[in-house]
Amino acid sequence: VQANESDTREISLLSHEFNSMISALNASEQSYKQLSERLELAFEGNQDGLWDWNIIDGSLYFSSIWKKMLGYNEDNLPNTFSTWQDNVHPEDLDSALHAVQAHLDGKTPKYQHIHRLKHKDGHWIWSLARGKALYATNGKATRMVGTNTDITDLKRLEQALNDQEELMIAQSRHAAMGEMISMIAHQWRQPITIIAMSANNMLVDVELGNISEKTLRDEANSIVEQAQYLSKTIDDFRNFFRPNKEKEKVRIQDVLNEAIAIIGKSLENDKITLTIKENETGQIRTYSRELLQVFLNLLKNSKEALVEHTKEERHIDIDIDSDENTITTTICDNGGGIPEKTIEKIFDPYFSTKNEKTGTGLGLYMSKTIIEKHLHGEISVTSKGQTTCFTITIPKNLQEETAHE
Repeated sequence: VQANESDTREISLLSHEFNSMISALNASEQSYKQLSERLELAFEGNQDGLWDWNIIDGSLYFSSIWKKMLGYNEDNLPNTFSTWQDNVHPEDLDSALHAVQAHLDGKTPKYQHIHRLKHKDGHWIWSLARGKALYATNGKATRMVGTNTDITDLKRLEQALNDQEELMIAQSRHAAMGEMISMIAHQWRQPITIIAMSANNMLVDVELGNISEKTLRDEANSIVEQAQYLSKTIDDFRNFFRPNKEKEKVRIQDVLNEAIAIIGKSLENDKITLTIKENETGQIRTYSRELLQVFLNLLKNSKEALVEHTKEERHIDIDIDSDENTITTTICDNGGGIPEKTIEKIFDPYFSTKNEKTGTGLGLYMSKTIIEKHLHGEISVTSKGQTTCFTITIPKNLQEETAHE
């Protein structure tokens, strides 16, 4: 009897424990179901395509949303790594694979990459891929889970904004044409006068009958020299307006000298002294035409400020320095300084300290856009007393634009 009672109690305890385990399993199943539903709703709401890569056996799961982004149904695409690899744009594949491998090797805390994927109907969609790897105790990646987000609309908007900026830069250049013509007039006035004087001297000597071969040769050489100068001036201005979307290897001093060749005579006529302090920086790789546009704009602004506010000892001081990766150009003038309330807005579009006839308010905004977005550098301004300084820092080697982040 006692044995039966003991067995009964033990069975009861086991039954209770079993029922508890069943309840726990049911609760876990319910929690898992709720979590699964939440994740599914979240991914559906965000339209993020989920993928789960088993690195050990090479299988790769793609969610229905992932396949739908590419125009396929659930059963149209096999769950293999080649499904992803074969649909990545050829121009993006190398950088995408590099980003994956860098994360698997533990070089990056997460995988993140922007690339194009081929849609079923043949067009390309832009996709932001993000993921995280799981590692075994030996440090080897065994699994990688992540999502893809369709950012095609964002890329189109980005392209539209870039196109608008390019248009504004072009408009800014065209607006400068009138000023360029004025600078050409300054550049040409003296050589044209010399040519006219040489020609007149030859005519007078002919009329008087005392022209010599030496005099004729000297006057002709003077005309040729001045004509060559005029030709060089044309080339300088043509270089400013010539379109060039290719990066070039140049010395920043040479780009600056191009700007001075264009505006230098105008500075001389307004009795502005220009000094340059430079350290040898070697060649840089950048968009030299756009950098030339920035230099010209800053020099022109300094000139106008000096003419308006400074009566004597007008000067522009330029300092060029560099470190291992960047090169810095500082352009300072003593043109009266910039008020504190104004300097905060100096790079805003359509903000100008000039009157409507002489200023569009786009020059400094375009300069900032070129330096920061096109040349991947920085531009800043400081003003103290009568002195204003613009500082430009750009990388020595402007890297190629890549799809990954």
